[in-house]
Amino acid sequence: MRQRDKDRAREPDEESPDEDLRLFRQAVGEVRRIHAHAIAERPKPAPEPRQSDADERAVIASLNAPPAPTEGAEGGDVLSYLAPGYRRRWLRRLIRGQFVVADQIDLHHLDLNKAGKVLSDFLKYSRANDRLCIRVIHGKGGARGSVLKAMVERDLVRRIEVIAFHSASRDQGGTGAVDVLLRAAR
Repeated sequence: MRQRDKDRAREPDEESPDEDLRLFRQAVGEVRRIHAHAIAERPKPAPEPRQSDADERAVIASLNAPPAPTEGAEGGDVLSYLAPGYRRRWLRRLIRGQFVVADQIDLHHLDLNKAGKVLSDFLKYSRANDRLCIRVIHGKGGARGSVLKAMVERDLVRRIEVIAFHSASRDQGGTGAVDVLLRAAR
């Protein structure tokens, strides 16, 4: 190795701390001192009770939410309902099969939450497309009864667009299905 190469190899080791400081100051540029009293302190924000607000919203949501059925309706129970303000003849005509079932949906093998969402979407779709008599197949359930049947009954009773519903005729599903009569969309 030549002498010049040896000198280059030693250069970083031979730099003085003063040289490092000079290079640092050159890279940083001009610096001015800030006095402690010159720094304005921002006022701290007022505390927000976010957790207690969230707890209150959760309580209100749970009060508004329909209770999850722990046990279902008995498989052989006949479901029947007529909305207040309607004449009984609407229900009688539905029971006699005087309305043509325009569409149907089968909720078998769906979990409770998914079935509730599917039912809600189906009711909206049917009403929007003037399919005012529909059939919902929920099944008869097992040893605990039909949880889906109980959910369907509970949801249909709460829906404002439902005029009446009644368990389907024996040859159309019997107590494992329900025929629903909907209000026309305006």
